[in-house]
Amino acid sequence: YVALLKKDSKIFFSTPTFFTNIALSPLLGAIAVIVVAIKMSNAQTATDIDEDLKIFINYAPTIIIGISAFIYGMTPATSIAINMEGKKFWLMKSLPIDEKKYLLSKILFNMILYIPFILISGIVAIIFLKPGILDCISIIIAPIVFSLCYSFVGLIFNLKHPNIDYTNPAQAVKQNNGVLFTLLI
Repeated sequence: YVALLKKDSKIFFSTPTFFTNIALSPLLGAIAVIVVAIKMSNAQTATDIDEDLKIFINYAPTIIIGISAFIYGMTPATSIAINMEGKKFWLMKSLPIDEKKYLLSKILFNMILYIPFILISGIVAIIFLKPGILDCISIIIAPIVFSLCYSFVGLIFNLKHPNIDYTNPAQAVKQNNGVLFTLLI
């Protein structure tokens, strides 16, 4: 797995379009979760809030999980991982590498990118919202599970509809059905 992860990280960091499209999703997700948690925390302590807003605040952990699930699923790295291999993908298929290891390395790479952001934003949300123990666990575990599901879905769509014949890496990232289908799901 280490060699495959190194190869994926080399492609990730050497292709600016790939890096910005994939790195922005977890970063923006973390920022959104933290901002919403802080705003809801401030609203919880306010005394002059509207009755409708109080109902909204009661569902703060669910809202945090929903935001996480949506934003962290916008662009999983697996939805364009095969595209980024380009014509080398056929070479990878001919190497004596187990297909399961190859595909799991793509999912593992995506999770390595997302889990730190999920943990940091989840911990900050827990600190500000002070939810119950079950909500704390859900705020951390649910986004990880959603990201894992999005990783699998993105990889499946990218395997079914790869765009490996491109002249510029931006085409592989931007003109990709895998991202669209993953986002729709």
